[in-house]
Amino acid sequence: MRKIANVGFLLLPPFKLIDLVGPLQVFEDANQHINDGAKYRCHIFSECGGFCRTDTLIDVPSVPWKQPSELFDTLIVVGNSSSGNDEQEKNLIRGAVGSARRVAAVCVASIALARASLLTGRKVVTHWQNSIEMQREFPTVKVEHDAIFVNDCGLWTCGGVTSGIDMALALVAEDHGRKVALDLARTMVVYMVRPGGQSQFSIPLQFQSRQASHELEAIAEWIRDNIAEDLSVGEIAQQAKMSARTLARKFRESFDCTPARYVELCRLEKARGLLEETDLSVKEIAVLSGFLEADRLRRSFAKVLKVSPLDYRSRFGESDRM
Repeated sequence: MRKIANVGFLLLPPFKLIDLVGPLQVFEDANQHINDGAKYRCHIFSECGGFCRTDTLIDVPSVPWKQPSELFDTLIVVGNSSSGNDEQEKNLIRGAVGSARRVAAVCVASIALARASLLTGRKVVTHWQNSIEMQREFPTVKVEHDAIFVNDCGLWTCGGVTSGIDMALALVAEDHGRKVALDLARTMVVYMVRPGGQSQFSIPLQFQSRQASHELEAIAEWIRDNIAEDLSVGEIAQQAKMSARTLARKFRESFDCTPARYVELCRLEKARGLLEETDLSVKEIAVLSGFLEADRLRRSFAKVLKVSPLDYRSRFGESDRM
């Protein structure tokens, strides 16, 4: 049995420091929990070596990239939203990706892989602020707009910032089992393991980041302000003083969803806030958020966030009451 599993980090500076040190810390600390199987040895590379610039006061030392004599077990790419624009960097990325058994990209580094023509037909995720633009730039890539991380047959991508830690924990779990990853997460005082499909961000932010007319912004605000009321498409259309068909078209153009879907997501966001900040029962929260029935609330949580309301509260709630 091999005693070492090599993990390479390919840096495409400048980059967010946490995109590197989050996953790096996971693999380094994992070695304290591995009794059987290969322990991790981490390597940090860049195109020319030397200190690489980050978004903080700390620059990161690296060694020049060279093709390894044997495949890396894992290669993790860290970069920025402009990475992979020049041909030299594209060739660097292609060569590095071809030198690993398993590949991961943190946050917007997935865009660099797309620019290197490595993601055609693959399912990926990036930071939510860049997901719409990425899908438009690379229509052959299947961009998941609201997941923490995605594993598509050994190609791992994540939403960035702390989700790099979630992805790294999932990689450790794949290598050594859930118990090792769980013990590691407890040591690091992080949740083990947020489901990859869980939401990256506050739902209203998704829609605020898109261009919408003043008319649509006003009706969207009215929906959020009246979230516990009857919000059928007919009721919304009457409030907006337009036909249901026109309303649906305008929502699709501005928010890339139907009015009913928008209402559901806003209700879900209201319920999330109540779960986080109060000790109200799921039934009470269902009423206040407009779902009316606890079962409808649970189904929406399972569909969109991939967790139950009580599981969500146990992870993110401030209340002492479970």
